[in-house]
Amino acid sequence: MKMRKIIDLERGDTWPLSYDATCRAVPKRGLVRATQIRTALKMILACAVLFVGVLQASALDGVVVIVNKSVAADSISAAALKDIYTGNTKYWPDGQNVDIALLDDETGTTDAALNEVSGMGASYFRTFWQRMVFSGRGQQPDRIGDAASLVAFVASTKGAIAIVPANADLKGVKKLEVK
Repeated sequence: MKMRKIIDLERGDTWPLSYDATCRAVPKRGLVRATQIRTALKMILACAVLFVGVLQASALDGVVVIVNKSVAADSISAAALKDIYTGNTKYWPDGQNVDIALLDDETGTTDAALNEVSGMGASYFRTFWQRMVFSGRGQQPDRIGDAASLVAFVASTKGAIAIVPANADLKGVKKLEVK
C-alpha cells in the first residue's frame, strides 16, 4: 500500500487512475464511469431546459390573456394563471370573483394555449369543470362563439378572464402579461 502511494505521488495528481503490478496507468472504472454519467446527465438536463423554454414560448404564440378593466393586475405568473384555470383560485387579490370565459375555437389555437395554461386538453378540461360543477366546487366557464363576442363579454363582466387570438380587437379590456 505504501508503495502504491509513493508511485502516485511520483507521477503527480492522477486521481482517476490506478496502477497495475507493472506500473501501467489504468483508469479506475468506477470513477470514469461516474464522470461519464454525470456529464451525460448535465447534457440531458440542459436539453430539457431548452426544450421546455421553446415549448412555453411557442404555446402562447398567437394568443393573449385578457381581463376586465376592473382587475387590478397588469401581469400574472404562469402558476397563478394555471391556478385560475384549474379552479384553485376563485378570487382576484382584490376580492372579485374570477369568471373564466372560453372561446369555442374551430382552429385549435386557443385550445393549444388552454392546454399550456391548464395542463389539460380541451376535452379533459371540459370534463374537469363538469365534475367541479356537479360536486359543487365551481362554476362552468362561459363558452362564447367568436372572439369579438368574447372580448365584449370580458369587457362587460367584472373579474372576467379569457384567452383570445392575438389579432382580436381588444377594445374595452386589459391585456395581462404572462410571466
